[in-house]
Amino acid sequence: MLSAGRLNQRIAIEAQIVSRGPSNEKVVTWTPVIPELWAEVKPMSVTGLLAAQALQSQATYVITIRYRTDIDRQMRVRRLRDDMIFAIEAEPLPDDRSGLEWLTLHCSQGLNDGE
Repeated sequence: MLSAGRLNQRIAIEAQIVSRGPSNEKVVTWTPVIPELWAEVKPMSVTGLLAAQALQSQATYVITIRYRTDIDRQMRVRRLRDDMIFAIEAEPLPDDRSGLEWLTLHCSQGLNDGE
């Protein structure tokens, strides 16, 4: 059972929209498809990576929300209090009891900003 008290952060779910600019260049924008949800956002690990001779870090998070069917791994999560972006790394996982109470989103933050 997921208690409402654990869902203490507001997030938005955004979808990528790809269009063409005036010079036929690819223009990527992110649009909120679910403008506000309550979630639990828990950090799991931080990995340091050496990329282009610059040390970068990537953090792994587990985000839990109430069950819904309109979220997939091509979307991203934005935490509303600080605009932190999380890339959804895998298909959302339903809870292991009924499959209809909550979803777990395995996310990363730090390298690709959901793109």
